[in-house]
Amino acid sequence: MKSCEDAQQQGAARRNQALRKIRTCEHLPVQIREAIQTILDLLSPASGYTVAWPSAAAIAKRLGKKRRTALWYVRAIKALGIS
Repeated sequence: MKSCEDAQQQGAARRNQALRKIRTCEHLPVQIREAIQTILDLLSPASGYTVAWPSAAAIAKRLGKKRRTALWYVRAIKALGIS
């Protein structure tokens, strides 16, 4: 059980570190930064911080955008090598 807790703590630490980096990164377009923050926000303790990317529909709903726009953001994030 200890290794599961360690994995969760490491996942949470990586998520929080990534959030800090993204929030201070000025060279990313605002929309992409918001999409990355949303993806990271959807990783939660309930998932153990170990789930795959959230669906485009979930990202779109959180951002108040259409699913197609969320897909474009995800493609842009992947193209930037952030994924």
